[in-house]
Amino acid sequence: NKLAYYIGRSFSMMYRIALCSLHFAALYLIQCEQVVTTAELYTVTFAVFFAVYGLASIVSVIIPIQTASLVAVVVALIAPVFGGYVRNLPDVMKKISYAWWANEAFFSYATDDFNGIYMVEKSADVFDYILDQTGKDIFVAFMIGFIYRIITYFCMIGLNRDKQS
Repeated sequence: NKLAYYIGRSFSMMYRIALCSLHFAALYLIQCEQVVTTAELYTVTFAVFFAVYGLASIVSVIIPIQTASLVAVVVALIAPVFGGYVRNLPDVMKKISYAWWANEAFFSYATDDFNGIYMVEKSADVFDYILDQTGKDIFVAFMIGFIYRIITYFCMIGLNRDKQS
């Protein structure tokens, strides 16, 4: 059954996503000033890695196996730029990217302690962020990763049917 194979394959990657995001969060906390808690950083990082692995899975199904790894890395580096890190893009383009939602969550976490000191709301307005909805932000980033996996499944059963057994 192709669905069982794909679900098993996706779940088998969860340990790698968990360890990679833990590794990134640990290095970040060691090298940078800690403005968020370890749990908050790990949650945002886990959501980003989950979505990136979903995006890479789409690339791995569409692109030939010889170049899939290279193209997946390039797509994973370019996709956030057009989704979450450029503030003058159209809202629709920003809101369909996992990077937008993860950035908004990280911004809310990082600026939470400075609300009474700095003009955090004004900074959030510059980037069109809505503060204090980190649960929604993390959920949407996970859902985008889940949607990437659904797209991958349909590409897997629909493309290259002659090579499937």
